[in-house]
Amino acid sequence: MKKNKIARVFHFDLHGTRDQKYEFLNQNSISTINWTELETAEPNNFFVKKDFTGSGQYEEGFKIDEFFKEYNNGIETGKDAFFYSFKKNELINKIVTAFQNKNETIRKY
Repeated sequence: MKKNKIARVFHFDLHGTRDQKYEFLNQNSISTINWTELETAEPNNFFVKKDFTGSGQYEEGFKIDEFFKEYNNGIETGKDAFFYSFKKNELINKIVTAFQNKNETIRKY
């Protein structure tokens, strides 16, 4: 085992109906199943076989958190009571009134 490696990971796929799977498990044990050892790649450590072909080229790209330097929730107005309504006409009237009154209507919310 490699130094600093947590563990070796093995995988086995079993397809079929529930009855077929039970039958397989009844006829086998942990030592008779033809396990496949998985290559793990931190930080993901998948528990199924993965094809990492092209991962080097993928890693040459940028991470999304490096592209967006500031974290936020998008646009926030703090005026949910104004901008949300259960009735379409009520919302339209609020918006029309707000534009006619140059935002005096929005300030009270």
